[in-house]
Amino acid sequence: MLSVHYFSRFIVLSLFVNACNSFSLISTLILIVKRKKIFKAVRNIYLLLWRRKAIFYHIDVYIIAACVATLNVVVTSTLTLYVYESHDEKVDTQTIFGHVLVYHLQKIHVYIHSCLVLISYSIDSLTMMFISILLYETISSLSDGVRAYRKSLIRKMVNTSDRICVQEYILEFRRIVDCVDRVEAGFSWSILFLIISNVSSFFLILSVLATGINYFQRMLLASIVVSSIISLVEFIAIAKSGIQLSKEEDTLKNLVTYFSERSFLSDECLTKEKISLPRLHGFSLLANTLRGTTIELTGGGMFALNNAFLLSVVGVMFTYGVLIFQFGRR
Repeated sequence: MLSVHYFSRFIVLSLFVNACNSFSLISTLILIVKRKKIFKAVRNIYLLLWRRKAIFYHIDVYIIAACVATLNVVVTSTLTLYVYESHDEKVDTQTIFGHVLVYHLQKIHVYIHSCLVLISYSIDSLTMMFISILLYETISSLSDGVRAYRKSLIRKMVNTSDRICVQEYILEFRRIVDCVDRVEAGFSWSILFLIISNVSSFFLILSVLATGINYFQRMLLASIVVSSIISLVEFIAIAKSGIQLSKEEDTLKNLVTYFSERSFLSDECLTKEKISLPRLHGFSLLANTLRGTTIELTGGGMFALNNAFLLSVVGVMFTYGVLIFQFGRR
């Protein structure tokens, strides 16, 4: 008869290894298939930043990479210790087609299986870390481009006369929209599967805690907990960059709308009762262009990466956590 101990360990290990392998494999295939679109998206973003002289180095990218890499080393170490501790138990139960293997064949079979599990997990975790850092850097750079455009627009509004080249700023905004479209085309499905992988890892740790931590060995439990922390860090990084881009869009639209609805002086010597109609018309045209376009990234077209999405995910996690702890203890 299968005990709760072995059954729970089997379920958790299956979810822990197979889910990670599946999402990593899918994400890798997406990167290979869309490699040209991804390259064009990254190139266009840096060309946009170079035109605006707004190339920034994100120190937080290195911090995230160092944290995730360190945690991956911890997970790999704990998994290695768990596999080593459970070797004797596995060797005694190795059979093929109902026949017990010779002891040496049992050891070879167990060691090969353990090495494959460790290697596959290490490769998968490094793949997901690479995708997360690439996404974070790309979206953050896109936000920098929108911010640089907004600051340049403020300077132009305040310091120039009526002869403002609105067409130049409309063209620059279309370049930003083109960058967003290219990032959407290259990274949309990667965002989707990365978010699903991170959220499923959170559900896994909740299931482990609700089932009872006494059923799991310490090394296995530690590896599951640390891997969930990795998923949480990756999720926060992607959500933070998406929310930052959404806030930059809102700030840009509110700013241009504000300036398009106020009176502009054509010269400092003129009285406040006189307004500059060409300038007012130009900024009104630009504001209409900005209002008619949405700058946002989605996950496979299923959700927008913004504050509303983050609150929805947190709400689902909280609801699931309450339900799993309420019914999982019975």
